[in-house]
Amino acid sequence: MDVTTPRTRRKIPGIRLHRSRSLDARDTTTHGGITITTVARTLLDLAATVPESRLERALAQAERLRLYDHRAIADVIARANGHRGKAALARAVRGEPKLTRSELEARFLSLVRQAGLPEPLANFVLDAPDHPRLEVDFYFPTHDLVVETDGWETHKTKAAFHSDRRKDAALTSAGHRVMRFTYEDIVYEPDTVVARLTPRSAPA
Repeated sequence: MDVTTPRTRRKIPGIRLHRSRSLDARDTTTHGGITITTVARTLLDLAATVPESRLERALAQAERLRLYDHRAIADVIARANGHRGKAALARAVRGEPKLTRSELEARFLSLVRQAGLPEPLANFVLDAPDHPRLEVDFYFPTHDLVVETDGWETHKTKAAFHSDRRKDAALTSAGHRVMRFTYEDIVYEPDTVVARLTPRSAPA
């Protein structure tokens, strides 16, 4: 459990203490009679301490739980002079928040943004003639490209292997291009991933 306090340095077993020089009353609320930081302030504090991919996951979780409030986050950022998480949170919430369901998807989305590529639609539903309502990890409508991010934990079974191939075949038959990237691709060969995603100019 993480606790923000402006005063104590005392260590408490099982609790990670974070010292803050200021904690505006607008950044606190109560839950079960306990004073807690608001979602927006919590995201700001996270932005100062976690990698961008984890912050992206936290934003996605807030959106999924219908706790995402862009105005509240913008207000927190505007008042966060000197806070180490200000710049990171401002970058992360630029544009519409994207729903991602795993750290791998968050890493991929971060890679796309850093490369300046067109923004994909996350967890998007496409229809194929023989497989209606196929949910894909990412869809780039600018060049009709589906991207699936394959983490070992969710794709290591025989059933998952066959399901992935049936899904790819259905999408391909419907006219979509499909690319799959593994954790190793995204983390260790990001330049290759970006090169493959970059649309090629048509020959003159």
